[in-house]
Amino acid sequence: MGASLAPGKKLHAVHAHNLDALDNVLRNRVERKEVERIKSEVRAERQQELDAFLMSCDVSPEQVEGYLRTGYAPDVLDRAVLEWKAQLVVMGTHGRNRLQDALLGGVARRVVHQVKDADVLLVRA
Repeated sequence: MGASLAPGKKLHAVHAHNLDALDNVLRNRVERKEVERIKSEVRAERQQELDAFLMSCDVSPEQVEGYLRTGYAPDVLDRAVLEWKAQLVVMGTHGRNRLQDALLGGVARRVVHQVKDADVLLVRA
């Protein structure tokens, strides 16, 4: 989707993942070394997801670069927009309905409200 909106431009694909929930679960019950091992495994899995996604896209590897970033997605994307002076964020959503989104929150909604220096285009995944 992003490639068709910006032909010939370098694309930055960011996969933001948050380990806060994992930290809360593991903090008091597992040794620090084991926590780091589990986090490393999670990062490796997320990197594989990003790599698989990029390979499934109809974009040449020269046109897109993938980045795995740890943190709260709205914060991660807001920083990325500033870092690359991006004009557009294209983000997939899980396609929940409005009621589910209102009850559960919604990362996409938070990104739309937080990212101020670029337009945000939401695409139902």
